[in-house]
Parts: sequence; structure tokens; C-alpha cells
Amino acid sequence: MKEFITACFSNGDTIKTRTKKAWQKFIRIEMLVVRKEYQGKGYMKQMLNEVYELARKQNVVVILDTDDKNISLRYEHLGMKLDRVRNCGDKFNMYDLIYTSIPN
Repeated sequence: MKEFITACFSNGDTIKTRTKKAWQKFIRIEMLVVRKEYQGKGYMKQMLNEVYELARKQNVVVILDTDDKNISLRYEHLGMKLDRVRNCGDKFNMYDLIYTSIPN
């Protein structure tokens, strides 16, 4: 377990840690699940759009991470951007994603 954790952080911090260090406020999505019988009906998109609207109103970013490449691609399709891929060891990656409407 120690090797796994060390590997996940070997190329720098998570997006959550980096955002905190920058003193930037954020909304973190810990888990977003749509039951199988409701999948493919746009509920995930609706939920994310609600979160994005809240983030715009509060002028904050939305962050999340996942260990599934296909799910990270779905989040990208729904407006998030891949911030970075962290290699956490043998065939295991974490995908850090962010949504921002804050002007640079």
C-alpha cells in the first residue's frame, strides 16, 4: 500500500492538493453515480450542469479524479478538462479533471 501511495504522488500532488495550495476555492465531486436503469437518459449531464452553474455563481472550479480512463473521457465529453494523469504503479492511473469558468 505504501508503494501505491508513493507512486500516486511521485509526480506531484493531486489536483485537490494543488488547488488548496494555490488558495483557490473549489467544489470537489467525490462520487457521481447513476443507477443502471437511469443511465443513458442525460441525468449525469443534468447533475454536472447544476454543479457547473453553482461553480460559476461562486466563481470557483470543479475538480474530481477517477481511476477509470473511460469515465474520465465521459467527464471530458461533459465539459471537464483532463488536468493530468498520475501513474500509480503497475497498470493503474488516476485521471485528474477540472472544470473552470473563471477567466484567466
